[in-house]
Amino acid sequence: MTILFMQLLTSTMVSAADWKWDYEIEGAGTGVQETYLVNVTVVSKKPSLDDETFMRCAIHGVLFRGFESEQFRQKQKPMIEEAQTEQDQKAFFDEFFNGDLAPFSEIVEGSRRMRMKDKKYHITVTIQIFKEKLRCQLEDSGIIKRLNDGFE
Repeated sequence: MTILFMQLLTSTMVSAADWKWDYEIEGAGTGVQETYLVNVTVVSKKPSLDDETFMRCAIHGVLFRGFESEQFRQKQKPMIEEAQTEQDQKAFFDEFFNGDLAPFSEIVEGSRRMRMKDKKYHITVTIQIFKEKLRCQLEDSGIIKRLNDGFE
């Protein structure tokens, strides 16, 4: 029984470097101070997805893709600009994306929208990203340099 449980647990874990990140991210206006407000659209064969999938995609987008919005005149570079960092720090990101993402993001209640396109569901959710908490976690883990490094 224990072996079956462990196999089930490991099969549901996401490898950050290997997972197919099929989503779009765009700015959704101005959030409160120290946050980003983004719309994340996940493309799926299933009509419903868990909240963690949306949070995972939103955080991944903020970290590695950045986002913009013509409507809100936003353009935000990715927090991690070195493309190779995701592969180089695979163990960290596997653990991070399979952990609790609630301290770094929150889904805006009532924001879920869905449409069909090319026989797939395009599900959009607005998410608030707590960018300072996210940055501090990455700095404390040694993934990115502290903003004040080299200025002392």
